[in-house]
Amino acid sequence: MNYVCIDGGGTKVQAARVKINSSNSIEIIEPIIERKYLEQKSYNPNFIPISIDDQKRNHPILDIESHQGMVIIKTIVQIIEELNDDGDIKIAIAMPGEKTSNKRGIKIMKNGPRMLNFCKELEAQIPNLVKPIIQIENDSKMCGLGENIHNEGSFRNIKNGYYLGGGTGLAECLKLNDNIFDINEIKDWIGKAWEMKTANGYDFETLSSLKGVNKLINKGKKKDIAIGIADLILERITTVHHGWEDQFIIDRKLKQKHPYLNNYLDRIIIGQQLSIFLDSDNDGIEIFNTILNIFESKLKARNGQIKDFYLDKNSLKSDFIVLSKLRKSPLVGLGSTILN
Repeated sequence: MNYVCIDGGGTKVQAARVKINSSNSIEIIEPIIERKYLEQKSYNPNFIPISIDDQKRNHPILDIESHQGMVIIKTIVQIIEELNDDGDIKIAIAMPGEKTSNKRGIKIMKNGPRMLNFCKELEAQIPNLVKPIIQIENDSKMCGLGENIHNEGSFRNIKNGYYLGGGTGLAECLKLNDNIFDINEIKDWIGKAWEMKTANGYDFETLSSLKGVNKLINKGKKKDIAIGIADLILERITTVHHGWEDQFIIDRKLKQKHPYLNNYLDRIIIGQQLSIFLDSDNDGIEIFNTILNIFESKLKARNGQIKDFYLDKNSLKSDFIVLSKLRKSPLVGLGSTILN
């Protein structure tokens, strides 16, 4: 039996075979294969998703969406064929976007086409699949699970934390009382980054996804990026500890009370391509240092428990905001679900 884990994104997909010792012991079998959708001849470089409002209103799927969706499925099938040795196969797959009620399709996609019958159309092209795909996993949650399981993961040995991974879009999740939640699972009391806007009109996905960061750098807005990420981290801390403070613009009402009040986040993890950028690119290193300085200044300006917990001798704790090097975290997380 071959176990293959597939992490799909807005512009590319990565996949690998895995060896499963237990749900908490997952080994990635090299190589990890990565393919960009634009490598397909039938890829449409001019594709633009319809507005989120129209997607929420269940606007009929357009032909251009169906075409782009088949490009994505074709790319995934090619990777599976490359990884499989013609034996029986079982797969786990994560994709961005809001899923259909049966979790086998994607009904809202910010950075790509909607694919309402995604699993059915994918399964039809995998003849050796021994069991239907139960559901499309949440890519954000898989990142968190991977950080929690892998021996190099930054969620290990802490009780509460926040994960922010940036690429074409954004992957974010929370670890609360030792449980991993994607934001959709707790959205009644906390906003998603792409939903929340600052007073100057930026949403937090634009400020923290690598796609948005690169656009802002080209406009000379490096400080705006640092302020945005620092503000997002502070909002996550305060919302978990004492509830939503209504500090940003969001088009729905959030509950202030929730089951995790009075908890402190032990660590903030920045992951995926955003982490690589902040750790190696000259602009990225400058932005990361500015994030730390701005966040520390914002804590110093506060009074009470939040300030006291996160500052050590009036300085930000050195291991509080960390850059994860675990690029394979979503594949590890997927491996933990494949036996379900």
